[in-house]
Amino acid sequence: GCAGGSLFRFCLRAAQAGVMVNLGNVYIYQGNYEKALQYMKWGLEKRKKVLGEFTKEVGITYNNMVNVYVGLNDKENAYACAAKAQQIYLRLFGEDSNEYRNICKSHKLNLGDKE
Repeated sequence: GCAGGSLFRFCLRAAQAGVMVNLGNVYIYQGNYEKALQYMKWGLEKRKKVLGEFTKEVGITYNNMVNVYVGLNDKENAYACAAKAQQIYLRLFGEDSNEYRNICKSHKLNLGDKE
């Protein structure tokens, strides 16, 4: 659990990052991509600082940002976030994992790429 001093502060920061990302997701569903991007960026920076670059949470955030950039018609940043998410999933789960294959398939669909 998250009891006591520094562990509590770590858990609080991680939770704050999750709240930022979740607020970003709400704005995605509302179609407010500018606001979603703002919260996703805040959540991403906080997650990277608290949890580290190569964590599932950071990969999920990059994956969510693909949808934001697609909504903003910004394919360049969408591809950049997709590449970062795939790199993280590859490192965490491996090339033959369902997690990695699913995220790659999702990016192909979201970015309009052919299989």
